[in-house]
Amino acid sequence: MNRPNLLRFIVIRDDEERYTAVCIEHYIAAQGDSAETAMDRLKIAYRADLDYSLTVAGKPFEGIEPAPAKYREMLISREGYEETGVIYDGAPAELQIAA
Repeated sequence: MNRPNLLRFIVIRDDEERYTAVCIEHYIAAQGDSAETAMDRLKIAYRADLDYSLTVAGKPFEGIEPAPAKYREMLISREGYEETGVIYDGAPAELQIAA
């Protein structure tokens, strides 16, 4: 099964030097001690949520709402985040990330 998806994400750094990667299209997030770790963990969380929703509901990301508007606004304004990128899901067992 091939599910081509392009999902935008941003990486935010908080005051304690923790990084959070947030997917814009679906409210999926992950944290890490570096931007790279947060992005890697987001890929894992994305995959887990996708597989779970397909198993339980039969539809990709069924029941997972978009991220709150403040994250989309950050992406559009290009302010308040450290990095941005896209998750490419072109094959079921493998995700690739491009910044």
